[in-house]
Amino acid sequence: TTTSNSFGMYRQYPNNPTHNPDDTIGLQDLADGTAPKAINETQSSSISRLSVIPDDQTSNAQSYFPFQNSTIFGLMNWMWTGSAMKSICEMKNLINFLKSDKFKKEDLDNF
Repeated sequence: TTTSNSFGMYRQYPNNPTHNPDDTIGLQDLADGTAPKAINETQSSSISRLSVIPDDQTSNAQSYFPFQNSTIFGLMNWMWTGSAMKSICEMKNLINFLKSDKFKKEDLDNF
């Protein structure tokens, strides 16, 4: 029997476990992607990989791994760095605005 949680709920098991089911699972069973390439030695090791947005003209799709392209990379970089006050819902609202006719990239010139 487990200890009660804050709601008074507990779990009662009919017998002790005979094995740990996670003992036979390795990292390769949990992830199907390839590991990202090492950060360029010229960059400081203290700089986060996501904080450096690659130059489109000198990079290829692998530079944005695991993301599909620089746009998605940039959005996810914005989402998961800086303030913790952002939400998935707010990111979707931003994406919807960026996709709308109201968004004009040229309006950001000299911003």
